[in-house]
Amino acid sequence: MTGAQLIMACLKAHHVTTLFGYPGGAIMPTYDALYDAGLDHLLCRNEQGAAMAAIGYARSTGKVGVCIATSGPGATNLVTGLGDAMMDSIPVVTITGQVASPLIGTDAFQEADVLGLSFACTKHSFIVQSADVALQGDLIQVLNALKQDLEPWREQIRDLKAKLDFTYIENQGNRPIDPWALLNSLSNRKPNNAVICTDVGQHQMWSAQHMLRVARHRGFTVTTMEMTLIETQVRLKITVKSDRTLDLLVNQLAKLPDVLMVN
Repeated sequence: MTGAQLIMACLKAHHVTTLFGYPGGAIMPTYDALYDAGLDHLLCRNEQGAAMAAIGYARSTGKVGVCIATSGPGATNLVTGLGDAMMDSIPVVTITGQVASPLIGTDAFQEADVLGLSFACTKHSFIVQSADVALQGDLIQVLNALKQDLEPWREQIRDLKAKLDFTYIENQGNRPIDPWALLNSLSNRKPNNAVICTDVGQHQMWSAQHMLRVARHRGFTVTTMEMTLIETQVRLKITVKSDRTLDLLVNQLAKLPDVLMVN
């Protein structure tokens, strides 16, 4: 049983049936477990809405309201709702993602001091404890910050690397990579034998746009961040092949030196 599965089991043991949330990278393992747990999840427009929805649910049912968000900005967006719940003594449990343990305190991508931010507006904040604390004493809320478990990611990455032939063009120092060298490298690849991770901003460069056209023509798999996905579909008219497993792996794959990532 993974940590995420244990969380779902604990919520079900406390008769939680409904959750409100907005998914993001660091919380995706929990959403995977939620998908299999059979609990009702209401997707909100943003994290603020998820917190307020959990408060309304707790008020109307007398049960604990549960909301979920990812790390960094996802977690900070919940603070207003937590403050509202504390002022009115509404029982709310908030589950947030957090960057991997080795990255805490390093200003990593979407990292924030969620514990420090939430102390002023929660009954207690801690890393992975229990859900029933929200029902003890004054009915306020508990914020659980989840450390992302890296080992399942590493195993999936190893499996994926064994199936696909990853190569990269090394960028010496801070010099930009020659666009033509990148395109020539793509031209030498076999169809359906390359994964290209693109970051936001790729739609702004002629070389990146041409690279994506080549990728489409050659049948390469392209996976992008959300903003890039929108720009890719609307402006470049490129079909993005991004299955669920690859979406979950992209953040970890981008850290490896042998994956082609275009910024």
